[in-house]
Amino acid sequence: MDVLDKIVSLVLQDPFLTATEIAHRLGYAEEKSVYYWIDKAHYSGLVAFKRAVLNGQFRVPTRANERSALYGTVPIVEGFTREGSPIVTKRQFPGIVRRDVQYAWQYPQQNDTMILFGDWLLLATLDPVRFRDVALSSTTGWCIAFDHNGTPLIRVLLAETTGEFRRLLVPQMYVPDTESVPRYAIRHLVRNLP
Repeated sequence: MDVLDKIVSLVLQDPFLTATEIAHRLGYAEEKSVYYWIDKAHYSGLVAFKRAVLNGQFRVPTRANERSALYGTVPIVEGFTREGSPIVTKRQFPGIVRRDVQYAWQYPQQNDTMILFGDWLLLATLDPVRFRDVALSSTTGWCIAFDHNGTPLIRVLLAETTGEFRRLLVPQMYVPDTESVPRYAIRHLVRNLP
């Protein structure tokens, strides 16, 4: 990660940091080192740079992590039973697949979340009883939950800092969903471009 990426990370963590605070966190003695990197990225100052980062105009380039991925396939799921078990087809989803991904499912519903019709969701099984998945690297993530009718729903899974208690939220509205049960973590989304 280069210096500019570190500055972006610090701004995302605390948008109110001053140039002096950023410099000290990066190990520089003076704030002019921060301004050097911001100027090198063609921004007129710290405020303009922060505005670009927070508005999503400046993006940190993503880097492939080959150690946590492998080339291969996973079974494609055509849907789920009423109980939430996958209905596996004989087809395979090819590509770079994380080791914990077990299934690929093409999202069949119209745009009701940030996930679009036809997007491929790479899924890992969650423990439906305790809502706990020790393999989650973050306390927040997207998941597929099932309501009392067995309908798959896209939800946001939140955990307390202990990782023991989890809650579900309805995307976009961020209201609690106390009725649905999470079954699959969405580990990766592959956008289906027309």
